[in-house]
Amino acid sequence: MDYYFSSINKEKACEILKSIVSRNIVLKTEERSIYDANNTFLSKNYYSKQTSPPTHVSAMDGYAVNAQDTFEATETKPKKIENFIRVQTGESISQYNCVIPFEEVREEQNAIFIYSSYFQYQNVRKKGEDILKEDCIAKKGQEVNNFDLALLKIGGFKSVEIYKLPKVLFIPTGDELTHDLLQENQLAEFNSVIFKNLMDQYHFDVEIHDIIKNNPKHIEEVIRKN
Repeated sequence: MDYYFSSINKEKACEILKSIVSRNIVLKTEERSIYDANNTFLSKNYYSKQTSPPTHVSAMDGYAVNAQDTFEATETKPKKIENFIRVQTGESISQYNCVIPFEEVREEQNAIFIYSSYFQYQNVRKKGEDILKEDCIAKKGQEVNNFDLALLKIGGFKSVEIYKLPKVLFIPTGDELTHDLLQENQLAEFNSVIFKNLMDQYHFDVEIHDIIKNNPKHIEEVIRKN
């Protein structure tokens, strides 16, 4: 049987590759800024250093009030509230428990007039709504994307420890492959472009070898040399 030109299914190929990698490659680690770690793989678990938000905060610009002071307010019977503070989005609501948007209030001198009731914590982001201190926010081996990195930043991390991926050599093989089509029986080699761009996304160190012919012995020599 000609093993060089015979084909195997995807599952078997993955099994062979995993076996080769597990026997021959031990990944090192490196520390990398979260601003340069997109599409990398974490080498350890990460637990939040802090709670976010650290207290109850406003979800919008408006007036922080106590919800019970708004009960029974209607369009025809507005309520006057004198116990309030102005807050911006993300600002602590202090001892209050709900927020009324600016556009739903009429302000006169040192009081505001409201035209509907509001429930406790309406328009409020509660303490720990994003994450709690010591929550596991990312796991070892996880491929992290922009949203994962944002969560790590919220959790108090400026950098992460990632696996340093191995150097990869791509060898285009085929008697018909060429860079410039000069004869009818030739094909342009393009897989190297697709492969390198895909690997670059995951921060592999990729080298593209020149095209070599379908000669098993020559291919083996190139692999052993590199």
